[in-house]
Amino acid sequence: MSLYQSALKQGVVRLLTLPRLSLPLVLTLGMTLAAVLTVVAIAKTLLLLPLPDIKEESHLYQVSANLQFTDDISVSFLSDLRRVAHLQQQFGNELNWAQFRLGDSNLTINAQQYTVTRINASMGSPEVLGLDLLLGQTTTAEEAKQGIWISNSFWQIALGGRKNVLNTTVSMAGKDYPILGVLADFVSVESDDDMDQGYQQVWLFENMQESLTQPETLNITNGVFTLVRANSGMLPSTQEIESWFRGYVKAEISEEQAQQFILSKPFTAEILPYRDAFMGDSHVLVLALLLAMVSLLVMACLNLFNMFIAHYQGRNKEFSIQLCMGSTVQRLRNLIFVENLPMFALATLLGLLAAAWLIRFLPALAGDSLPLLSHIQLDTSSAVVGLATVCIINVLFAFVALIHVKKDSLTDSLNSSGKGTPSQQNQALGRILMVVQLVLACLLLTISLICAKNSFDEVYQSLGFELPNAFEVSMEYADEAWQQNLDEYEEYKGSELFLLRQRMNQRLSSLNAQVLDVSTLPLRANMRITSFPDPETNENRMMITAPVTDGYFAKFGIKLLAGRDINAQDIGTDNVIVDKRLAEERFGSQQWQDIVGKALRVGSENDDVLTVVGVVDSITPTVGSNISYNLPTLYAAEELAGARLTTLVILPDGENLDQETVATLLRDLDPRLGDVAINSIQSRWSGMTQSARLNMYVVLVMAALTLALAVIGVSGLSQMTAAQKRYEMAVRMATGAKQFSLLKLLLRDAGLMLALGLALGFVVSVFGYQYMAGLVEQLPEFTWSVSAMVALVLALAMLISVAVPSWRTIQSDPMRVLREL
Repeated sequence: MSLYQSALKQGVVRLLTLPRLSLPLVLTLGMTLAAVLTVVAIAKTLLLLPLPDIKEESHLYQVSANLQFTDDISVSFLSDLRRVAHLQQQFGNELNWAQFRLGDSNLTINAQQYTVTRINASMGSPEVLGLDLLLGQTTTAEEAKQGIWISNSFWQIALGGRKNVLNTTVSMAGKDYPILGVLADFVSVESDDDMDQGYQQVWLFENMQESLTQPETLNITNGVFTLVRANSGMLPSTQEIESWFRGYVKAEISEEQAQQFILSKPFTAEILPYRDAFMGDSHVLVLALLLAMVSLLVMACLNLFNMFIAHYQGRNKEFSIQLCMGSTVQRLRNLIFVENLPMFALATLLGLLAAAWLIRFLPALAGDSLPLLSHIQLDTSSAVVGLATVCIINVLFAFVALIHVKKDSLTDSLNSSGKGTPSQQNQALGRILMVVQLVLACLLLTISLICAKNSFDEVYQSLGFELPNAFEVSMEYADEAWQQNLDEYEEYKGSELFLLRQRMNQRLSSLNAQVLDVSTLPLRANMRITSFPDPETNENRMMITAPVTDGYFAKFGIKLLAGRDINAQDIGTDNVIVDKRLAEERFGSQQWQDIVGKALRVGSENDDVLTVVGVVDSITPTVGSNISYNLPTLYAAEELAGARLTTLVILPDGENLDQETVATLLRDLDPRLGDVAINSIQSRWSGMTQSARLNMYVVLVMAALTLALAVIGVSGLSQMTAAQKRYEMAVRMATGAKQFSLLKLLLRDAGLMLALGLALGFVVSVFGYQYMAGLVEQLPEFTWSVSAMVALVLALAMLISVAVPSWRTIQSDPMRVLREL
């Protein structure tokens, strides 16, 4: 036992006396272990643990029924509560159905305003989800439509968790509501809530059965969740849902043209467990991260293997003496394992601390790229995984450290002078490990840089317009009936909406800023897509319709390609501007300019004819979305009320729009208008590209770590080789050899290893990436230029890694080296 105690003490002392060995091991292994443990904690929360708020999640399913308008755009047919109620009627009341949609709103309690997530849902939706009722009555009560339910986080933040909050009156969207209950936070849903502030949610309910008495609205949109709770054997099949869809359209949609149009679109139905629908592609991302982190850990271990081999080869005589005295190789390995325990324990501690720090900052680092980030934590099982990983690595290190020991070479080892490279110092294992590391590095770099290039192209693509210092200033409609009436005009110019917008713009003009009487930025969060059958070709056409005003195109740098711009005289007329996509769609790619001055039919009615006065360049209206909205676009000098009353304000670069100043200017514009909100085009671009930019930064960091580990590994091996050949190099220099010829000798010695590793790495990266792309749909297409660049960069980095330590050895004074050896 004393031998093991001595080995343990020697390991503790070595932490301070041999920093060249202990410091790289602790830092390299500790930080890579931290990355692995962080991803393990993420994987455990997202893939293994039950959802924190949903009861009996195995019986909860999300139902989707989509119409495919284009290859990239599909829209939910179940966006209307009436259709879900009809579905429930069709398949029986033994299935519990629910529907909800999320939005933002401002809520006032005791004269203090809060920004909340507004959840419009069918009565009983929280019960279908399985959320706990903490206070008040159930959401199936008859008076549920008259009040609101609030989330636990909002109850604690705004009301201090008081028990007497029931029937407290709050104001939202110009209406007063009593609080009828408190629900547990709904966390298993994609939301824009600030996790530092908790889940500030407010529930409003509608009666699903009463919706059956309402007429069909022909409203089709996205952003609605339809759920059903039942045993899997009771669920309707996708064929039954498709049959219901066709029967519903034929029976409930009386307008023949709309009926034919809807039935002409491909229809797909899908029923997924709620967990799978909520996680989406996150499980693929988590598995990819786990694979990448484990690969980096393997690369780090390969580097450390070579370092340990070099260190323990320097102790050959010590091991030879112990073997000659009767010790076994296994006992020596046990002693090495114990001797390395202090270093590995310190690396484990560093890894656990760094992992806890990374997990703490995950919400800030990952944004909304991963769900349930606030519930990810480092627990006992994660610590056990870390300890087990380190113990396995220590065992492998102890085994590899003595793999070069040969009992039949003990005499040679004891008799050797230590000069040159005796038989016990076999470099074959180190070279094999280095080839493996180069292959792995080539594969990881190829995957990382192709993904980084794809994210870069997505983030910094040409949108077709500039991003000036522009702001959307909007006001909430407090009266929904008035909001709908604003769109009921015969002529836009002179209408109530037109005059309301004029008064809003006049007040904002006092800000010493340019005000554009238009409701949308070219970078749009929401788009109005119009679809209609073309009576001339019998084709269904789709296009984006957007408002425009005088000077809009010039201010945002959208090029006018033909014709003229919109002006004030075009308001209330049929004059429109189209983009190049629409012009080419109607007149072909060669004569698209001929559309100027021509009549453009946008429907089957006689008055659905517009006059094109100009053509502008096509733009990309959104970024960072899985859906491509690169549709033909039509611009008209006419507005709709929209979800909020909105106009644009453009300030000089560097200036900002003050919320309080704007709210003061618009305070008494109309009593039926509510709170003011300001959104800049820069913040919208940042929000849309956040996920892609995060992905780009993550893969670039991984690529940098991969390259650094490869450089460190090759440099370490080269330094070890050069150190073992110091005696040979000194003799050659003393006998007149040139430094350059000696450098060529060392480079030639390492060249075969580098050439083999890079060649195998290139082949593995090409075929390996294509194989992985077949398994993971999210991977972009393979790019030969990136693969070739990876091979070139890695080759240059490896040559430098070999040349620098070799040159430092060659520059040593040969006489001094000979005296030292």
